[in-house]
Amino acid sequence: MSAGRATVLALTVLLASSCGALSRTHAERAQTQFRCGLTVPEVERIVGGRLEPIEGRDTRLTHLFRDGRTDLWLTFNNGSLRSSQVIQVVGLMGTEPGPRLEHCNG
Repeated sequence: MSAGRATVLALTVLLASSCGALSRTHAERAQTQFRCGLTVPEVERIVGGRLEPIEGRDTRLTHLFRDGRTDLWLTFNNGSLRSSQVIQVVGLMGTEPGPRLEHCNG
């Protein structure tokens, strides 16, 4: 591999990894603004994009927001936010889950 090609490859990897870090930071920052009972449109305003509803019976999430290699898993009950979790995609098929935050205590 030539020096020029190695430099381009290194810059590409650096750029891709920094985009992932920015996405994770964005998702974690959004989580700090979440409160129990927020509606889907209110959460969409906070994250700055559209939430994807998840079909089926997955107890881990009812909605998903994807930002680059970072997912934000959200659980709503009767249209009200209950919990959120940041999931970082690692490699081709791995994930690194952050802590699940319960926004409604009690």
